[in-house]
Amino acid sequence: MPLNLPRWRRYLTVEPVVLFYTFGLFMSLPVLTQYVYYRVSKSKDFPYNISDSSEEGCVDDGGNSSMKELEKEVQDIAAKIDMGNVLFLSLPSILMVLLLGPWTDTGGRRPALLAPPIGSAIEAILILIIMYLDWPVYILFVGEAINGFSGFATIMTMAAFSYVSDITTEQKLAIHIG
Repeated sequence: MPLNLPRWRRYLTVEPVVLFYTFGLFMSLPVLTQYVYYRVSKSKDFPYNISDSSEEGCVDDGGNSSMKELEKEVQDIAAKIDMGNVLFLSLPSILMVLLLGPWTDTGGRRPALLAPPIGSAIEAILILIIMYLDWPVYILFVGEAINGFSGFATIMTMAAFSYVSDITTEQKLAIHIG
């Protein structure tokens, strides 16, 4: 690392990029799961929106078996869609880390650090389009695949650790990575 950088800059390298990426990621995952559950509930006519009811909290309605069966069906479909989202996100990212990992040794770390946020931004735009135009939730798989092929958190983690190990002396490596 060049010595003419300010002192604070010598200790702060890729950490803000990783922080903001993972913060956005972990804030969006539960929202996406809830959106899928909402859309499946809407398609099956299951009363999901709690603000429409006058009941407070979780109330057992005395054993309405048809409603419980419908709820189980909605949960099963939503879980399968979420599982598909995870598969379309994870499998391409594993493939990409196997391909891009060795390439970053010669091609540089910056493209690997930039690809996951760009893929996540494209996925977020697609999610917004799906939400506002009421497209089928299965189109979420396309956004997840785009994010997966851009590397997702797998490439981000690999590139961040590699970049830090490249620019840090051996004596300070434990401080930056540990």
